[in-house]
Amino acid sequence: MAKTTYGVPHVVTAHSLEPCRPWKAQQPGGGYALSSFYERTAPSGADRVIAVSSAMRADLLRHYPELPEERISVVHNGVDGTRFAPTDRSDLLSA
Repeated sequence: MAKTTYGVPHVVTAHSLEPCRPWKAQQPGGGYALSSFYERTAPSGADRVIAVSSAMRADLLRHYPELPEERISVVHNGVDGTRFAPTDRSDLLSA
């Protein structure tokens, strides 16, 4: 809606796909149908789709072949190990 209303770019990040988790369709409440709908429609209108791995990119192309390849970029999940490293300093927990 923001893209249409305000003309701002729309970016979607894909971490997992509903077609890869068909067992969720058995869950009560219809949530699977709703999330499947949004998952199909959001990327199709997106200016860019960020996949968190090459495998996710391949899944997007397999399950949503109408999605142009050039709109999908891979940006791997990651943490800077120099900034976020294990520590025994419990005083940091109270901050």
